[in-house]
Formats: sequence, structure tokens, C-alpha cells
Amino acid sequence: CHLCGSLDHWAVDCTAPAEVQDAYRKKCVVCGQRGHTARDCTAPAEVQDAYRKKCVVCGQRGHTARDSTD
Repeated sequence: CHLCGSLDHWAVDCTAPAEVQDAYRKKCVVCGQRGHTARDCTAPAEVQDAYRKKCVVCGQRGHTARDSTD
């Protein structure tokens, strides 16, 4: 189920409360975990700092142009 993450039913048959469905749909772009957004991320500072870095050469996150392999 893409609404609640359960493997025992399809989304059309989901009976999970709206709060559960909303929390599961949220996926943090910083740490990759579900249930929160980047604004509410509690990942360690190193993880958050790596996400904030964006290479202007290749466009990837996690490093700067100085460290780019492109």
C-alpha cells in the first residue's frame, strides 16, 4: 500500500487513519526517512550539511565543485 506502507493490502483497500497515510507520504529529502519533511529532520548535522551542499558543476548534492569528479 503506497498510502500507509503495509504489504498486506492495496491502497484501494487501505483503512489506515488519515494521519498515518499523511505521515507515510512525507519523505524527507535530507535523510530519506518517511514520516517527516526536511524542515523537521533530526538527522545528525553531518547528514544535513551534506544535503545542503550542492555542486555547481554536476548538480549533485553532498559535495561542492572543488570535490566534483565531472
